[in-house]
Amino acid sequence: GFCSPKDDGEGAGDQLALIPRLLRVFRIFKLVKLFRLVKLMNVISTWEDEAGIGFSRVLRMLTLFFQMLFLSHIAGCLFAYIALDAKESNGDVWEEDSWVVRYANTSLDEEIEVSTFRLYTVSFYWAITTLTTVGYGDILPFTTSELILTVVVQFVGTLVFGYVMASITSVVSTEDMTAMLIKKKIGELNEYMTH
Repeated sequence: GFCSPKDDGEGAGDQLALIPRLLRVFRIFKLVKLFRLVKLMNVISTWEDEAGIGFSRVLRMLTLFFQMLFLSHIAGCLFAYIALDAKESNGDVWEEDSWVVRYANTSLDEEIEVSTFRLYTVSFYWAITTLTTVGYGDILPFTTSELILTVVVQFVGTLVFGYVMASITSVVSTEDMTAMLIKKKIGELNEYMTH
């Protein structure tokens, strides 16, 4: 270490003199990272030019996508939790009116054994169809807690759907406005150059 317990103070000055050298090494690492970032920005700029799509536009769309995915995940987990909680409080037997029993009866005619992955997958599917206001009707809430959650998710889904549509419109119109302003400036410059 810099100052060990056996160190009597001699040599500590030599060790402290290493600090500026270490700082220079860290600066070099920062420069390497900066060069990588510049290279990445050049690659992104090339992609933007080739595709005609701005990186900020793609980034905003991806952000909206992941927000919707996260919200669907939370809603799906809550839907699965309601069924699992009812099963646990019912002596580890699925509640008769649970969405799990009703779904299993429509798709299986055997004893209900649902893996955690299958339960999550079906719950996530339910969340996606409910939040996007599609609602196929193949997975229906029946118990009071399932109905309450479904109403909340539908309400949140309509708000989120409106937000996503407004955001997409904003992204598209902003990009169109920028392109229009650039064309206008080029037109003004061309007009100035011809006269």
